[in-house]
Amino acid sequence: MAGDFLLMASRGGFSVSKGVIASWARYQKKAVQDYRSSDKIVLGDLEQAYRLYTLALKGEPESGAMNRLKESEHLSSQAAWMLASAYSITGKKNVAKEITNGKKVDFSEYSETGRTFGSPVRDKAIALGSSVLMDEIPQALDIAQEVARAMSDGWYTTQEAAFSSAAMNLLAGKVATGPISTEVTQTGSTTPVKSTKSVCNVQLDTESGGVDIKNLSDGGIYATLATSTLPKSGERTEARSNGLSLDVNYISREGKVLNPAEIPQGTDFSVSITVGNTSGIKDYTHLALTEMVPSGWEISNDRMYGAPVQDVTYDYQDIRDDRVIWFFDLPRGTAKTFKVNIRASYEGEFNLPPVKCEAMYDSKVSANTASGTAKVSN
Repeated sequence: MAGDFLLMASRGGFSVSKGVIASWARYQKKAVQDYRSSDKIVLGDLEQAYRLYTLALKGEPESGAMNRLKESEHLSSQAAWMLASAYSITGKKNVAKEITNGKKVDFSEYSETGRTFGSPVRDKAIALGSSVLMDEIPQALDIAQEVARAMSDGWYTTQEAAFSSAAMNLLAGKVATGPISTEVTQTGSTTPVKSTKSVCNVQLDTESGGVDIKNLSDGGIYATLATSTLPKSGERTEARSNGLSLDVNYISREGKVLNPAEIPQGTDFSVSITVGNTSGIKDYTHLALTEMVPSGWEISNDRMYGAPVQDVTYDYQDIRDDRVIWFFDLPRGTAKTFKVNIRASYEGEFNLPPVKCEAMYDSKVSANTASGTAKVSN
């Protein structure tokens, strides 16, 4: 995916290192040649097809490997659609259509939280992109409707977002009906909205209630209403837990438990967060734990001072000005503890954001503490 992204960025006019792309292509070609088909590796053929697709995208298709994969005895539907995209890019659209002839797009419900991070929505997006590249536009429009409905639920993985956006962009390039011309009416006031692009955004007054939209364009348009809110100062977020437990403690350098609602200015302390897997039946992978700090606190990033990292229980740690994020796996029945050093720097009363942990590829697994107030006293 990194190579795919870099190639798209390069085509979009962004500066991309030729050395990085060349190194990536060499690795991809080696991986393509080393591939061996195996039914024991779920969607391993999709990985191979994606490599072949990205190499074709770069203009260096591996025709022999493409043909070998095409002749595989147990080619998955996902791999077939992706491989068809590779053939289409190389100009062999008839071969692409042969590969996908009879292949399903009504993928059964599943959620793969590792390896290819698959889901029915991601797989339909792959089929959508392939249909566009094969110039099967009526089929692509049907699939696009299914993808759009699925994405409108409001939660989707990075895989679903990436493949759906890329596929929809391809489709828009084929079926864009020209400029958008509409009238948007709120509380009796009408505003004309025009755009030469196939997508445009309009800021609405959230206090005015309903909105009327009149389409003056030559083709059909689709309207989506997106809203976002910020909690008001003092508005409380309640604690919630589903499959995970969270235990948060604030500990002074002397080992005493502190109350975040009253910490003297200049105090150095640590936040200790213990995350537990309470499902009892399932190992969790790709969890993200986020500790956001109040405005009056400062994170002490010991790595900047050459301090050794000890007792690493995570796969990756992202330290920013206002938060620390840990990424890790958590087997069933186990717990992990994470710590961050903090200084109470600025006097005042601040919002204490909730600590949040969630599975990045499973919306049903998450937990957060209640929000509160953090006071730094003089």
